[in-house]
Amino acid sequence: MNAREVQEEYGTERIENYEPCVIELKSYSCKGIKCSKVENRLQTTLKELSDIKYALDQAAIIAISDPHGIINYVNDKFCVISGYSREELLGQSFTLLNSGYHSREFFQHLWLTISQGQVWQGEIKDRAKDGRDYWVSSTVVPFLNEQGRPLQYLTIQFEITERKLAEAALRESKNQYQTLVNLSPVGIFCTDALGQYIQVNDRWCQLNGVEVREAMGEGWVRTIHPEDRVRVLTEWYQAVAKNLSFQSCEYRILRPDGTVVWVIAQATAETGRSGSTIGYVGAIADITERKQVEEQLRHYAWHDALTGLPNRALFLRRLEAAIASVKQYPRRLFAVLFLDLDRLKLINDSMGHLAGDRLLVAFAERLTSCLRPSDTVARLGGDEFTILLENISEVRDVTFVAERIVKAIAHPFYIEGHEIFASASIGIVLSGSPRASVTNNLIAAHDEPTHVLRDADTAMYCVKQQRTLTGYAVFNPKMYDRALESLQLENDLRKAVENRREFTLQYQPIFSLVTGRISGFEALLRWQHPQRGQLLPGEFIPLAEDTGLIVPLGRWVLAQAALQMRIWQLAFPTAQPLIVSVNLSPKQFLHPGLVQQIDKIIWETGLNGNCLKLEITESTLIDDSEETALMLQQLRQRQIGLCIDDFGTGYSSLSHLTRFPLNTLKIDRSFVSQIGKQSHNAAILWTIVNLAHNLGMDVIAEGVETALQLEQLKKLKCEQVQGNYLSPPVDANAAGLLLAAGRKQRMEYQD
Repeated sequence: MNAREVQEEYGTERIENYEPCVIELKSYSCKGIKCSKVENRLQTTLKELSDIKYALDQAAIIAISDPHGIINYVNDKFCVISGYSREELLGQSFTLLNSGYHSREFFQHLWLTISQGQVWQGEIKDRAKDGRDYWVSSTVVPFLNEQGRPLQYLTIQFEITERKLAEAALRESKNQYQTLVNLSPVGIFCTDALGQYIQVNDRWCQLNGVEVREAMGEGWVRTIHPEDRVRVLTEWYQAVAKNLSFQSCEYRILRPDGTVVWVIAQATAETGRSGSTIGYVGAIADITERKQVEEQLRHYAWHDALTGLPNRALFLRRLEAAIASVKQYPRRLFAVLFLDLDRLKLINDSMGHLAGDRLLVAFAERLTSCLRPSDTVARLGGDEFTILLENISEVRDVTFVAERIVKAIAHPFYIEGHEIFASASIGIVLSGSPRASVTNNLIAAHDEPTHVLRDADTAMYCVKQQRTLTGYAVFNPKMYDRALESLQLENDLRKAVENRREFTLQYQPIFSLVTGRISGFEALLRWQHPQRGQLLPGEFIPLAEDTGLIVPLGRWVLAQAALQMRIWQLAFPTAQPLIVSVNLSPKQFLHPGLVQQIDKIIWETGLNGNCLKLEITESTLIDDSEETALMLQQLRQRQIGLCIDDFGTGYSSLSHLTRFPLNTLKIDRSFVSQIGKQSHNAAILWTIVNLAHNLGMDVIAEGVETALQLEQLKKLKCEQVQGNYLSPPVDANAAGLLLAAGRKQRMEYQD
């Protein structure tokens, strides 16, 4: 019962200054009321109202406004939090406190609610007098008249600024966390206790190429590459079933666009308060680049970096499998071809290693084009290649492949604008079961891959030694003996080059067809082997070339020949100085210190440069480089003669004759030996002689064995000749006797 009800019920005098609001509680005395019970009841009610007001003032921010929102009461807390005094607030609208944070629609909804007599509750951000913003939790209660219209509004507020700041900080933290999660370079996912996906970040979606909704539940399973799916799911659900962490697992993702991405995934179990697993948090990271690098490293481990072919390790592995196969299936055969690319060293030395590398790549491509997809061609290193042919029926199957390879590489290679002719020596091993080797001596039984390569290498070496026309040879046991002999010969050659006591020079006179007298000598090397006797150059020079021993050996020959010629010049002075011709191998000619070596020899022996002639083959000049031209020019500046030996038998090129400063052409004995047998040979000889004369060079014909040959060469106006018909090679003493006797050509004495 309020004061008005008490007044009306008991007819007390009107209470002055009464307003229908709870502004100030006053004490009223009910005059004429004699009933103590009513008095007590009134006092109790007033006390309760006073207590409630006190409690509200202590805890809440209170304001009362009229129906138009004009403030007509505020408590102390309202003044404190707003910073305005009571006098500044009374008679003002609540818009005085508007912070501008809330929208127009926000306040329209508030007034619509309370104007309809309903209580409104919400959070409002107000602005204090000093410009400080603060948050309050507000409850606006409308007081209604008898017609149900608001008479006034009671606003009860509680400050929640700290809570709102905390919430804002939490939201910011969550936003930062979510931003970091989405910006993370790894894909992050969360699951429930059953392993079902419930959340993924943006990076996870990017890696998998799917939307978030497609990953939920077990949708993520479809992103796993089909070949990896069973393995990954087995490991995943085993971990889930045992409440264990999902250890690192590498697998492939197959995106909807067909792109394959390698990832590594791991997840940690999350536990609740009871210790049970409530879900998993995990991550996947893109390791495609790492996998590609690993794949490249694996490729490089098993393949040749230059040609891309399998290397020795991979070839031996496949060869081992082939050996196991023929043991399990005795009727099967396989073959191994060992190839050595001839003259690669010459290309490297003359045109540079880049040109040599390009030749190797082109050579590898041609080999591959000659084989089946199931065959294996490998590069062992340097200029050595091997081929594995499986499922072979007979030897003819292998030789057919070898012949195809020989024909394929016979066509020129075009490297850096140069036309290069290459060849290869091919050794073949046919391998099968022991039973097969008994019935056919060309089939060998092998237990070790290295033994197969050894036999194939042996066969290849025999091809090089014998210079077979086919270019290949099939291994047979007899080749072992020749290989051992060759190895022994190499050892003996090394010792001989070291002490040089076993080498001697013989000299074949060169006669002038103009004067009939000796115009010079060709120095010819002989090796007096302790067991084998005298060996001609063709029996050991190729070995010296292969081993590099030709360089020190050739230097010794040059020095001995120059010294001997100087001795003869001093002993037998003539009007026309004698000339000594010395053969230079391609490896000698390309040696960078050749000119300096010759300078030293000439200085030490005192021989004039115009008394020395160097004979080189056409193949030595295959490189038209500036370095070659410069070396030849330096030799000519020293008046050293330059002769093309065996002209017409090598890679003849007129550009060599016109580009380089050459003095002499030497006609090969193969042309001279045909004189009188075939009419067209005379035309060839005439052409060579006239070509040389037109280019300002003289001509030497070697291998003269008959008077007819000598007579024809005279008619062709060939300047010089040499051969057994005139004089065989003799030692230095015999040559000195010839010079002492002043002999003319033998023809005059035989007539």
